[in-house]
Amino acid sequence: MAKLTMTAEPGSTLMIEGKAVVEVVKGKVDVFGCELSEGSVFNIDVCKALPLYVVENAVVNVESGKVWLIDRKTIPDEWLHAVEKISNLDKTVKVAVIGGIDVGKSGFITFLTNHLVERGSRVHIIDADVGQNDIGPPTTIALGVTDYKITSLSDVPMYDAVFVGAISPHGIIQRCVSAVTILKNLALKNNAEFLILNTTGWVSDPGGRELKLSKISAFNPDVVVGIGERGELEHLLKYFEKFYEVIRLPPAAYVKKRSRSERKIIRKSNYARWFENAKEIELSIGNIASAHSFIFSGSKLSIDEIKLFSKYINTKILYGEICPEVYLFVIEGWEKPRVEKILDKKILFLTSDVFNNLLVGIRSKEKLFEGLGIITSIDFNEWKIKILTPVVREKITNIQFGYVKVNPKTFEEEKLVDKWCF
Repeated sequence: MAKLTMTAEPGSTLMIEGKAVVEVVKGKVDVFGCELSEGSVFNIDVCKALPLYVVENAVVNVESGKVWLIDRKTIPDEWLHAVEKISNLDKTVKVAVIGGIDVGKSGFITFLTNHLVERGSRVHIIDADVGQNDIGPPTTIALGVTDYKITSLSDVPMYDAVFVGAISPHGIIQRCVSAVTILKNLALKNNAEFLILNTTGWVSDPGGRELKLSKISAFNPDVVVGIGERGELEHLLKYFEKFYEVIRLPPAAYVKKRSRSERKIIRKSNYARWFENAKEIELSIGNIASAHSFIFSGSKLSIDEIKLFSKYINTKILYGEICPEVYLFVIEGWEKPRVEKILDKKILFLTSDVFNNLLVGIRSKEKLFEGLGIITSIDFNEWKIKILTPVVREKITNIQFGYVKVNPKTFEEEKLVDKWCF
C-alpha cells in the first residue's frame, strides 16, 4: 500500500479520509480532544474522515487513504464552550445530540467524551443510528462505555445492544424508542455519570419529527444539543427548550459528506468486523421464540392439517402455522397459489428460500445482544436451522429475525425485506 508522509505547522489541520493507518512520526496532533504524539498509531475507517489539528510541528505517515491540508482549526469555538458547560454540571447528566445528515454529530460526541474523560469521568454513549452505528453493528442500537480517550466512536467498547433488525427507523419507530429506553435504564443501573445519546439524521417530515420527539421524550435529557445551520432544527428545538436546556451549535468546518453507496460500503465493513471468526452452527427451530414476525409465533399445524390444507390450495405445504392474524404456509416451489383466505382469515405464503442469508440478532440469558447471525438454511422437515455466527452455541438463548439479507461470504447487503412479511 502507498505511504504518504505529510508535514504540517501548528494551527493547521490535516484531514485524512479512510480507510487509512496513521502514524505520528514527530510532533503532536489533536483529534477531537485526543492528543497524539510521536509513536501514536491509529486507524481511520473506510469512507470516514478525521481532522488532525496540529499542536506542535508534525510529521505524519499515512498508509492508504486520502490526505489534504486545511490552514485552520475545523472544530468551532462554540463546540468548546458547549463541552465546558456540560462538563461543569455536577450530577448524573444525560445529553441528547440531534442534527441532520453529515453535520458532525459523531465528531461532537467524540469531542465531548474526550473532555469528560480528561476530567476523570466514565462516559456511557447510546448510539441510536441503526444504519451507521459506530459502537455496535448495523441494525442495532448500542450502548458503549469508555474511561479513556478516543479518536472516533468506533473506539468505544460495546457494553450491550438491542437488535432492531433494520438499517432505517422507518416502520420501527416504536422499537427504536423502546431500545433507547432499555439502554438508558441499563446505563443508569451501571452508575453512568454522563450518558450521551447519538441519533440518526432523520429530523424532518412527519416520520422524522415523530422519531425525534418520541426518542428525546423517552431519554428525558438534561441537555439537548442541536447541530446544524441556523434555523435548520428550530421545528424541534423550540419545543425542546420548553422542557430541557438547549444548546445550538454550528456544524464542523469540514464534515465528510457520504453518499448512499458509501454508507453501504461502511455497513459492509462493519458487518465483516462483527462476523470475524464466525462459524456455521445448527440449532433446533423449537428453541426460537419469535418477537417481530408471524412465523414461529403461532400454533404449528399437524401433519394431517398440512395434508388437508395442501389439498385445499393445490400446493405442497412444507410447514404451516395458525396465527391470530393469518394462516402461514411455507410452500414448495416458487409460484404462490391464488387462494387468499381460509374462513375469512388471510393466508401468508412463504417460499422455502425466504430466510436464506437473512440477518438475525442473537440474545443470551446474560445479555440483550450477543452478536449477529446469517441464516444459511432452514430444514422444516428436520426442524433445524443453520446460521453463520461468531457467537458460541452455549450462549444462544434466542434469535430474532431481521429485515436485511447479507451475503455470508462478501458481507454485502443483498436485499431489504418488508416488515412483517413472514
